[in-house]
Amino acid sequence: MDLHSILIDAGMIAFAILLVYVVVKILAKPIKALVKFLIHAATGILVFYIVNYIGNRFFGFYMDPTNLRLVIAGIGGVPGVILMVLYQLLF
Repeated sequence: MDLHSILIDAGMIAFAILLVYVVVKILAKPIKALVKFLIHAATGILVFYIVNYIGNRFFGFYMDPTNLRLVIAGIGGVPGVILMVLYQLLF
């Protein structure tokens, strides 16, 4: 192997590393936001089912898990579930 081919190989490796770094930097924020949203949604839906279980078992309180309520729990998270419980209790 001569020096010219070694330099070309080293340049290609450096370019590949730089390309991977740039792609990871570009995709890091959207992936981080997506993971945060999914955790938030899962927490909201889990709290919805916990509230239904505890409410039904001890207080006779139950909310039907309709599509709209699950979407509110998923998007709104814990505050969304609290608002649904308050709405259910008041109206």
